[in-house]
Amino acid sequence: MGNPARTILGVVSASLLVLALVAIIIGSKNTPPKSSDTLQTQLSSRVCAADDNEDDCETLAKFFPDVKIPGYDSVPGFADGTPLCKWYGITCKRGRVTEIDFNGADSYGCPIPEGVYGVQTTSRIPDSIGKMTSLTSISINQIDLAGTIPSSIGSLSGLKYLSVGYSGLSGTIPSSLGKLHKLEVFDFSSNSPGLTGMVPASFANLKNLQTLSIDDNKLTGFHDSLCNLMSGYPANGKLTYCKLTSNPFTQPCPPCAAAKCQMSEDCPSDTPQETYFGPGSPGYKQISSP
Repeated sequence: MGNPARTILGVVSASLLVLALVAIIIGSKNTPPKSSDTLQTQLSSRVCAADDNEDDCETLAKFFPDVKIPGYDSVPGFADGTPLCKWYGITCKRGRVTEIDFNGADSYGCPIPEGVYGVQTTSRIPDSIGKMTSLTSISINQIDLAGTIPSSIGSLSGLKYLSVGYSGLSGTIPSSLGKLHKLEVFDFSSNSPGLTGMVPASFANLKNLQTLSIDDNKLTGFHDSLCNLMSGYPANGKLTYCKLTSNPFTQPCPPCAAAKCQMSEDCPSDTPQETYFGPGSPGYKQISSP
C-alpha cells in the first residue's frame, strides 16, 4: 500500500495545477486587446537602434511600414538594425531627424516618368510628428498620402520648409501652423480630395514666408490679414511667390491677392489673371541655414 499522505499531496498538487490553468485561460479571455499605441510602441522598439531618438523613431515606425519603394521590399534601412539616420529619405544632425524627403522618384533618386509611381504609401502623417522637434524640412510629394494635416505640426518651431503636394490629403488647414514663425515655404498644391475651408487667419504671423502654393484644392477663401505677408505692402512681408489657382473660393479675395498672386477665374478681379509677383519662385527649396 502507498503512503496516504503522499497520495493526498499528489491529489492536492494536481488540483492546484488545474485551477492555475483555468485561471490563465479565463484571464486571457478577459484581457482587453492591446491598443494601437501599445502595438506601435512594440513596433518602434523592434525597429529602432539603441542610439536612435525615441520620439523620432516612434513617428517613423508608424509611417514607414506602408511605404513602398521600387526595387525594395521595404524602405532601405528600416527594421533591419540600421540607425534611423541612415534610413532612406532621412537626414539627421546631432542624432535628431532634421529632414524627411520622400518624393516620386525611383530607387536611385531619379524622377519617375509621368504616369508611373515611385515611392508609394497608404500612410497618414502621424500626429506624433509634433515630437520630432528638430525638423526643419518636410517634403513628401507625388505620394498618395491619406488623411489630414496634423495640428501637431504647429509644434515644430524650427520648421522652414513644408511641402506635401500632389497627394491625397483632405480637411482644413490647422490654425496651429500659424505658429511656424521660421517657415519659408508652404506648398500643398494639388491634393485630392483636397484641402477645404479658409486659409487660417493665423497665417498672417508667418513673417518669413516666401512661397505660398495652395492651388488645386477646395479652399473657400482667406483673410485680408494675409496681405501683410506680401512684399511691397505696408508691412513689407517676404512673400514673393503666391499661387492660388483652381480653388472654389466662395468669399471675395483681398485686392492684394488679385494683384500679387497667381489667380484664376475662381477669384475674379480687375487685374490680369495668372499674375506672378517676383521673378519666379526664389524661395522654393532654398531655405537658409539654421
